[in-house]
Amino acid sequence: MFVVKVGGSLIDYRGEILRELKRFSRENHQKIVIVPGGGVFADTVRRFDLDDDSAHWMAILGMNQYGYLLYSESGIKTVEYFEDVEKRDIAIFLPYLALMKNDELPHSWTVTSDSIAAWIAEKMGGELIIATDVEGIYKDGHLMRGIEAKELLGMGKTCVDDFLPSFLLEKDMTCMVLDGRKPKNIIKVMRGENVGTEILPQTHTP
Repeated sequence: MFVVKVGGSLIDYRGEILRELKRFSRENHQKIVIVPGGGVFADTVRRFDLDDDSAHWMAILGMNQYGYLLYSESGIKTVEYFEDVEKRDIAIFLPYLALMKNDELPHSWTVTSDSIAAWIAEKMGGELIIATDVEGIYKDGHLMRGIEAKELLGMGKTCVDDFLPSFLLEKDMTCMVLDGRKPKNIIKVMRGENVGTEILPQTHTP
């Protein structure tokens, strides 16, 4: 199973991304769970001076809104609970109800759809792919093909949220971050290619 977070920054590329994922799932009998980013919907929440709890849940509802947008243009069915994923080869996961039921993540802007996608992937035993609008994670101006999660902790702002490295370390998970503006990059990773940056929970020797 692959859990693919489609970032809000990819809203203008959503049609092609969803077509590629549907085609790959159908042709390869591959289970794919799509996690919507927050995008413009979560950005609206940021405009207001809200307490952490309100901002947290409103931003997650923003992910649900983006998910409905993806559904409306792709026909890929939405699901809201983990047990419903098993019924479909490909689905869009709306996280609000699942997180209300299992309130396990910090209520802070350090947690965005990146960490929520990782939480979903960990619950379901899926391989996590974060599709965003950059090629991957850069260090000193160079694109990193692989980087340890603990190294990200001291790097400051990157293209993933601040909580993700800690979560990956705690759960001993890997994650691929790639440029979703080229939707075939997602397919390449599913086929085993190293495209973008792989975040590793510990030292990895190829």
